[in-house]
Amino acid sequence: PRRTSLSSQQSQQGGMRTPRSKAFPPPAPRQTKDVVTPLVGALMENMANLEKTHQEVVKMLVASADEKAALEREIQEVQVQCERKIEEEKVSEERLLEQKAVASKQVAECQAEWEHRAAKEQADMKIKMAEFRAECDRRIQEEHTRMQAKLDDARRKTEAQLDAERQST
Repeated sequence: PRRTSLSSQQSQQGGMRTPRSKAFPPPAPRQTKDVVTPLVGALMENMANLEKTHQEVVKMLVASADEKAALEREIQEVQVQCERKIEEEKVSEERLLEQKAVASKQVAECQAEWEHRAAKEQADMKIKMAEFRAECDRRIQEEHTRMQAKLDDARRKTEAQLDAERQST
């Protein structure tokens, strides 16, 4: 397909054709220079501003990257410290559990020893009580026998005395 300008489209459609030179007269040479010079100056200024902004953005990105790297290092250090602390806590907890087990074992051993001693002392006490009762029973029996002997002796004497008095009368 062939391209057609607006004016040729108008003529094909039955419109009125306007010559290009009349519609857009060429600018005067002096006028172009007056318009282009300030535009070029503004464009140069805008480019300088863009370059300056670009440099600032690059600096901010570099600073941001440095800050990010510093934060990542700090986070990593904190993670290492946390892991170390957790490990220390585990070790500490294990030690406490070991100490608790040792203490429980010692308590159980002491309790068993105390119960053994208490049972032995109770058995010894029963033996001593039995021996003491036996000794008391023996002494009571001896005393009873002695008293019975005295009574029997006193009865014999009394009977002998009574017999003697009867015979004398």
